[in-house]
Amino acid sequence: GKLTTGCAGGIRVNGKIPVDWDELAVGEATKEGGWKQEYKAYRILITRLTGGHSGLDIWKSGGNSNLLMGELTGRLLKLAQARPNSLTGGTKDNVIPCESELTVLVKNENSDVLLGIVHDFDREIRERLQQTDPDVRIEIGEIVILGIKEISVLTAESADRVCQFLASVPDGAQKRRPSAWEEVMTSLNCGIIRLEETGFMTTHLIRSEIKADKIDIADTVKEKKKKFQ
Repeated sequence: GKLTTGCAGGIRVNGKIPVDWDELAVGEATKEGGWKQEYKAYRILITRLTGGHSGLDIWKSGGNSNLLMGELTGRLLKLAQARPNSLTGGTKDNVIPCESELTVLVKNENSDVLLGIVHDFDREIRERLQQTDPDVRIEIGEIVILGIKEISVLTAESADRVCQFLASVPDGAQKRRPSAWEEVMTSLNCGIIRLEETGFMTTHLIRSEIKADKIDIADTVKEKKKKFQ
């Protein structure tokens, strides 16, 4: 793994969790000249969060699409045995991400389970974030993979480590001024996630008016990353 830091007024932590891939056999030709499809593929989008600047707007405690997608992915792994093919979210480290995208493969017999999990999670986050992100929603659509024999997916172990990291790393306002709740003294933002061939890449931007707090949180993120390598 790698860790690089640097930012005017803050600390940028770029992390990498190494991952492994499987070639998943998703379909095959039949002797009769047809095609037998064993898996379905879905594109899932968490979108329309309020977002905002990771310094000016972090006090509002709105949703972070990257962390929400990590939470949803964990449920899909556990309950539907889904296998991620791609995972991306956010565009800049200093912007609270408002959209994240996941592509997963699931066995045909588990597709209804997956759809039910997504539907329930959509309803859950609408209720959870109704005050800060009233327009949040989840969009899902099936991807046609007819005629494709194999697709690269994360191993179950790698996918689980990615989800555990996203679930365990701190995010948002960490310390507020006692006399003014809206004044955040220390915060961090998981601004960018990106699944690449060699690893799961993350970028956190840490801000604090207290230098020691910035360093402590950077060390915490670093330790979390090491734990799931």
